[in-house]
Amino acid sequence: MMIQRKEEFTPKSRHSERGIPICDTLMKRLIAAKADDETAARENNGPSVRYVFPGRFGGKRTDMRKALASAVKKAKVLRGEQPIHLTMHVFRKAIATWMTMKGVPTRIIQSHLGHAPGSRVTDQVYVHTTPDDHRAVIFDLSKMRSTGKRAA
Repeated sequence: MMIQRKEEFTPKSRHSERGIPICDTLMKRLIAAKADDETAARENNGPSVRYVFPGRFGGKRTDMRKALASAVKKAKVLRGEQPIHLTMHVFRKAIATWMTMKGVPTRIIQSHLGHAPGSRVTDQVYVHTTPDDHRAVIFDLSKMRSTGKRAA
């Protein structure tokens, strides 16, 4: 998947233009959704929808906050009795944190987020770890051999 400059879209910086790998399952589902849209368009003698997340009348979606809120409500994702409040930024933070916890190098995470190499924004704004995550990296020096390797 590519994020790149087009007539109606200009990325924030040159680092924002990037390729983002997606899994085979997602790619297959996107292709199937496009095929379904084309089939429906042929059956209704209408134009084919060209957007993954089309607007209300099949055109360009302009308010992603509203779209995400509608999706959360429709999927009945609740906190207590209320639909949870999600934003696209929450998803960016979640993937950055998840990748960090899985050991993905910071440079790769920066590239995925469209941040410049060496940018402190990735760690300061996007990666959030818990105290338990920090405790997981602490090891007991008394269990180390003189060679510096852990004892069995």
